[in-house]
Amino acid sequence: MIIDPVCEQISDQFRSFHALQLLHLLKNIHNLNVFHRDVRPSNILLNTSDNSLVLADWGSAIHLLNKLELVPYEGTITFASPNILDNNMGPYQPKASDDLHSFIRTMYILRNPSNMPTIPSGDLASKAQAIKEYWNDSVDVKLDGLARCDASPETQIRTPTKPRPRISTLPENPDGK
Repeated sequence: MIIDPVCEQISDQFRSFHALQLLHLLKNIHNLNVFHRDVRPSNILLNTSDNSLVLADWGSAIHLLNKLELVPYEGTITFASPNILDNNMGPYQPKASDDLHSFIRTMYILRNPSNMPTIPSGDLASKAQAIKEYWNDSVDVKLDGLARCDASPETQIRTPTKPRPRISTLPENPDGK
């Protein structure tokens, strides 16, 4: 069986315009009240025919008709948002910010793969605590690692020094074509 498009795991080919593609995709699904809930490096693939990003593994995704609904946590603890970690992975209300936190953590690990946190053995609460401590330890230093992008200055991901633009202000076509 041949699957088109042919995709490969994205790693050192990841560029700023890929991040903008992913942000645009997340904005679109969030506008439909769909939450991916498992944004992480291994779920980001590259379509090798046109260098576009593909977000894979929609098995944890949820379409919420009732925004107040509590749902069980699904996803990968390493990239879980503070909202989920603070709740010790218990039932929660999915929000766009959960996917966006996972996005930021994914960007950091894609740029710094040797810094993937180690998850200790033990119960879920101790794992959640270890991940909280990892992401809260020198977060500014971790995020500063994102500034070492190879793209043009107008598309670089940087630790913000002024208010960030809303996602809705991102260009439709991030590579300018």
